Amino acid sequence: MDLYGYNEKHVLVKTIYGDTITGVADYFGADYCQHEYGEDEDAVIIDGFLIYRTQIASIEEIEVHGCVELRTERLILRRFREEDAEEMCGYYGRDPEMWTYVGSNPYAAPETAKETVSGIIGRYGEDRFYAWIMDVDDVQFGIISACGREDGSAEVSFSVNRPCWNRGYATEALERVLEYLTENEGIPRVTACCASENGAARRVMEKAGMRLISVEKDAFPVGDRIYDRATYEYRSAGKGEKEMEFDWVDGFSIRVDREGDAVVIRANREGLISLARHLTALAGGPGKDHFHLDQYNSLEDGSLELIIDRID
Repeated sequence: MDLYGYNEKHVLVKTIYGDTITGVADYFGADYCQHEYGEDEDAVIIDGFLIYRTQIASIEEIEVHGCVELRTERLILRRFREEDAEEMCGYYGRDPEMWTYVGSNPYAAPETAKETVSGIIGRYGEDRFYAWIMDVDDVQFGIISACGREDGSAEVSFSVNRPCWNRGYATEALERVLEYLTENEGIPRVTACCASENGAARRVMEKAGMRLISVEKDAFPVGDRIYDRATYEYRSAGKGEKEMEFDWVDGFSIRVDREGDAVVIRANREGLISLARHLTALAGGPGKDHFHLDQYNSLEDGSLELIIDRID
């Protein structure tokens, strides 16, 4: 059997001892196993169990649904564990900057952190409930969750602990979750919302392929402040279709102003090339009929919003 072919796939293994083990398989070659464990044969590790080739009666890839372990290039997205509560309290609960645009802090104290984590774990049996820890070598980098809605869509939210900001982890996790929800779980539409002033969250959603669909005035209360609510959505592409991607040129600058009755767009060379690519992609790209630019995702500070719709 080709064990390497099952690397990072969801599998069901039956051992020669009569055990059945399911989960994501991590493959390790014979040289590694010889060095680490003193056994000169390859193996897979599934959920902490080391299983050598000669111990495997059968192995097969399986179809999975629900909140299962997911992988990205750098992250393991895994379920919450009871022991996560202490780390959640340290990373999230005691860092006020983590809650600038969030109304409540369920991880502020060890007791509430434990209750919150236990509550999340207790919901894993619910249909279309998803909550993952962003894990790198057993260190929490962030959290991402999604919950199904009555109309068949789902709403996603995410947070990355502050030492990991600006390193692309949130985008990487969100891209994978959007792919899983739409392609594996059959959810046609995923939404997310944030305070319109939360530029970091908006950039993550834009980079992950979500598009802005509305900004509601004074609809996002946080403590004693109230912000406009920015809502984004992601829709699954049709079979065989590829989502349109926008390509920004390094160093681009674009500003949109109103002068009298006119809207004026000012851009440097890189900005003009970027806009041209956007328009070309909009004209021919499947799965998108609209793009929305503003000061939080691309335009210079103080710019008017720029919305362009394709009319078919």
